[in-house]
Amino acid sequence: MSFSALVNHELSWPFPETDAEAIEARLRQVVQYLVSFMNQWGAPRSLRAIIDEALRQPGKLLVAPIYDGKHLQRQDGGLWPLHAVLMHAAVAHMDTAAAVAADWETVVPVAAAVELLGAALDVFDDVQDGDGDLNARFGVPMMINAAMALRELAQQALADPRIPRALQTVLQETCASDTLRAIGGQTLDVAFEQQAHVTLDEAIDMTERKSGALVGLVYRLGALVGLYGRYRAKRLRAASEDFAAFGRTMGVVIQLENDWNDARRDAPKSDRQRGKKTLPLVAEAEKMPPGLTAEEGELFVLRMVQTMISLHRRRARAQLDALVATYHFSPRWLYWVVSD
Repeated sequence: MSFSALVNHELSWPFPETDAEAIEARLRQVVQYLVSFMNQWGAPRSLRAIIDEALRQPGKLLVAPIYDGKHLQRQDGGLWPLHAVLMHAAVAHMDTAAAVAADWETVVPVAAAVELLGAALDVFDDVQDGDGDLNARFGVPMMINAAMALRELAQQALADPRIPRALQTVLQETCASDTLRAIGGQTLDVAFEQQAHVTLDEAIDMTERKSGALVGLVYRLGALVGLYGRYRAKRLRAASEDFAAFGRTMGVVIQLENDWNDARRDAPKSDRQRGKKTLPLVAEAEKMPPGLTAEEGELFVLRMVQTMISLHRRRARAQLDALVATYHFSPRWLYWVVSD
């Protein structure tokens, strides 16, 4: 059966009921781990207060409905730890709620590390852009300290003793190298603000380096944990790159959707006002015909963005198809990722 046929036949939301319960249970394990992990850290009270706030910003796991025992919703697809858990679940062949809890021990600290790293990078991004309530409340020096602490906490989580030592090394090296790639993309993002003109190809490259690298990292980490023990080290790294490529494509999709929201003329956080060179704004500058009204122009750019999102979703579906054929796992828990 083709991938498309499988999707049409089996896809439901949030998941088949028993699968949803299993995934929700694992995410709550990640929540419990995060809370316990943070409580063991003897941070100064002022720094801990900022980090707690950073981990409870909109879109974070500690404020998601799942934290209060509610079921997964479609909007929870943006939770970074969820992606790592799903990737691990798929490649480890854990397709039922009967999966033994011990089988998840290694992915819980990895998913927590993903959340900590994401919070660190969000803080750095807000500092660079001058955005966010936390900047105004705590000031840039304290926010930089908090971001550095979150980054180091992520590395500590990857050294959890439940993770085999050889795998710890691979995970930490991977986290460092992919984060460096994303920092390169972030540097381009900042530099583009000072440029009068940026091409669509340059904007796409920046997005792939920045957001693509980060989401690729999440999928790579989940795959490394799920595939560990199946392949020798060299083959394991090669396999993880295949899964990271799928994640990078999805990272562009996620960023395009986010950039569109921030590019709208009535957006509260306007990339347009800051002179950002995101894909929607570059597409508008390069491709929009002259003479359109503001409303017509916005509709034109929306259609372009939707076309780019559809293109990348189709690419992701093809990549997922190839991964299933190569690594022989069930993509059942990844259907929602590539669905519209």
